[in-house]
Amino acid sequence: MLHSTSLRFVAVFVVAISVSLAHAADGPLAVVEAGKARCVIALAADASVAEQHAAEELQVYVKESTGADLAVCTPADAGERHVIAIGPDAAKSLMPGLDLNRDELGHDGIVLKRAGTNIVLTGAEAAKRGTLYAVHEFLERVVGVNWWTPTERTVPKHTDLIVEDLAVRYVPPLLSRGVLCEATRPQAQRLEQGGCGHVRGAPAHQRAPCGHRRGVGWTLLNYRV
Repeated sequence: MLHSTSLRFVAVFVVAISVSLAHAADGPLAVVEAGKARCVIALAADASVAEQHAAEELQVYVKESTGADLAVCTPADAGERHVIAIGPDAAKSLMPGLDLNRDELGHDGIVLKRAGTNIVLTGAEAAKRGTLYAVHEFLERVVGVNWWTPTERTVPKHTDLIVEDLAVRYVPPLLSRGVLCEATRPQAQRLEQGGCGHVRGAPAHQRAPCGHRRGVGWTLLNYRV
């Protein structure tokens, strides 16, 4: 009788632990909690210049918003820490089966995804801009950063940065994107005012997944002022 009771206790304990772990993997993920970093940025050792810049952008704006420093390391050095994987190689270290084919995503397509207690922010393999755009999309969605002009921006202050569901796979339906404004030319490559390539402030029926106006073939970027 005692043996049977002990087995039932062990079974209940194992189930409780399993439920707790499943909730941790699927529940809210803290990037920053009470002003302290709860994740590190994972960047491949041979990351491209664009991927390094994307990691720096994430680090800089999270610090400006929360005061927390997100350390940067390689995926192999992350250990048991939660990571934000930047770029295709780092992303695939977490999700080996992730499809990052450039034939579909192109140079500008983005993938933002929760991977259990980790986050993936990337573009296609060998893409020129996708990873940077993915980071900017994350900064807009999660941190609330907005870029109005090359010299004006809004960076909200947060104590906590919490990520719930995150599953974005997006390719702009555009042949070309550009900025027709002298004041923005120095920042044209970064396209901080809307890396998705869509016009802001569009009616609901004209919005792309990013919330901006869809374009067909080409479109212009503008600022909300």
